[in-house]
Amino acid sequence: MSRIFLIAIVAISLSFPASSKPLNEMFPDISDRYTEEAIVLLRDLDFKQGEIVIGDGIGLLTLNEDFYYLEPSDASYVLTELWGNPEEQASLGMIFPADFTPIDDSWGINIEYEDIGYVSDEDAGSYDYDDIFTGNAG
Repeated sequence: MSRIFLIAIVAISLSFPASSKPLNEMFPDISDRYTEEAIVLLRDLDFKQGEIVIGDGIGLLTLNEDFYYLEPSDASYVLTELWGNPEEQASLGMIFPADFTPIDDSWGINIEYEDIGYVSDEDAGSYDYDDIFTGNAG
């Protein structure tokens, strides 16, 4: 089942690839909004919209023109260099509202994934949840 899902994600992403935009295309008024020093901080970021495969195919984002995605390397740069966070586990990317750059007073969503396990529907139906939640499960 998961192979079929992964193949479907790849097929969809190949059918509707993410559109990548440079800074001046994503923000046409960038030179009116920022100083040259600020523009230099943002110039190398790769802004993506559309269908975006996350990680090694663990997820798929569909972003319309209201949002954009930054790849993991760009997200790491934003989190550590622009926002001053300590380096932590690898980011799978970030999502921002399309009207704002990472240096604006706005928000961004950092995407992370932790492989903590999987329970099939078949297995889930065989558990006694009352025992699990009362601590009687061995």
